[in-house]
Amino acid sequence: MRVRFRLLAAFVATWSVLLAGAAAAQEASDAALDRVFGVPVTAVRVTADGIEVRDPQVQSLIEMRAGEPLTPAAVRRTIVHLMALGVYLDVRVRAEAAHGGARVAVELIPLREVARLVFAGETGLPERVLRDAAVLRFGPKPPIGRATDLARTLEDVYRDHGYLRASVRPRPFDAAGLGRGDLVFDVAPGTRAVVRSVQFRGAPDEAVAQVRDGLALRPGAAYEPAALRRRLAVDVDAFRARGYLEARADPFVSVHAGGDAVDLTVAVNRGPLVSVSFAGDPIPAKDREALVPVAREASADEDLLEDAQFGIERHLRNQGYRDARAPFTRVESAGRLTIVYTVTKGPLYRVAAVAFEAVASAALPVQGSLAGLKPGDAFVQARLDADVAAVIADLRRRGYTRATVTPTVVFDTATRRIGEVAVRVALRVDEGPRAVVTSVGFDGALVK
Repeated sequence: MRVRFRLLAAFVATWSVLLAGAAAAQEASDAALDRVFGVPVTAVRVTADGIEVRDPQVQSLIEMRAGEPLTPAAVRRTIVHLMALGVYLDVRVRAEAAHGGARVAVELIPLREVARLVFAGETGLPERVLRDAAVLRFGPKPPIGRATDLARTLEDVYRDHGYLRASVRPRPFDAAGLGRGDLVFDVAPGTRAVVRSVQFRGAPDEAVAQVRDGLALRPGAAYEPAALRRRLAVDVDAFRARGYLEARADPFVSVHAGGDAVDLTVAVNRGPLVSVSFAGDPIPAKDREALVPVAREASADEDLLEDAQFGIERHLRNQGYRDARAPFTRVESAGRLTIVYTVTKGPLYRVAAVAFEAVASAALPVQGSLAGLKPGDAFVQARLDADVAAVIADLRRRGYTRATVTPTVVFDTATRRIGEVAVRVALRVDEGPRAVVTSVGFDGALVK
């Protein structure tokens, strides 16, 4: 029954390999179903692991009923309902002609918990390596429905150890001879690749020599991509610790047709010696490392440099330098890269006055809600926004549930020439009607 297979694919696509062992039998049962559609059902039997299931919940989801014609729709809905319970890996419906009607069998395949991983065949790698990779990715008891994904992960592990043509296949969950809870993988690692040739290129020569001597990689050695990446990362970290923050060491591999040999090229680029300097308005030395953490991060990545620029500007604006700017440039010369941040603080914006205008009740004591808006303090927009929110919250606690506060900010640019801008803030407060509780009632049963 084709509709049955489309439905199963929608529910358990990731389990298709596990169901392979049952495919031939199910095709035969589909043909038998096709022959009895339209025939009255004489009996329906539901089993799981060969034992009849009498669970009322399961029985209530069976839509093939004795005395009614067997239809594809009833079979399809039964499978949908039972799979929706989330406790079955598969639902198989079979039928055969009997006594002028159709005898229906519904087989439930429980979604079992994996108790043990079993690796069959010559694994090539210690089983501990395979188990550790499985646990790291899928936990100590991987779901049986993730068997195909787990197999792909194990193939990646083999490739990381140089087995470039490794094959890992999960056995069907109902294959003969399997222990209960066993998830078995047939492993064929193939031949481990060796390094046929190795070349080093890049600059400067002493950096290339350092990487080459550290690897000590010779033709005929086993090719282990994961170990190679780790060893190159150690060299890169050493370069960056010395200030060469753009250092790279990348392997490029050409695999021979049989997958048993590779030609390896290692490209080394130490890059320039990186430093950071500041121009323009001063930034305290104690703040510079925190604001531009290239040394701590061992990186001069463009995103990090941009984040540092925004961090400097935000730092200054929080001090009242509303117009602060800190663009950076990269200056390269004689093997050195200097990242220069040019800081322009601009004038200091200072609160000169704070005024309140109350629409209805000028006596409302809202001024006590202010924390960052006081005459003489630096003006910071974020503090104004926080004070407005605090005033509104204070009013609503007092019962003014529709209160609004509208700020007006006036900058006195005439004072800019002395290095400061006076800021006058007016807060228009409209508390609206006050909500008053007039009565309280309780519904429902009373507990004495």
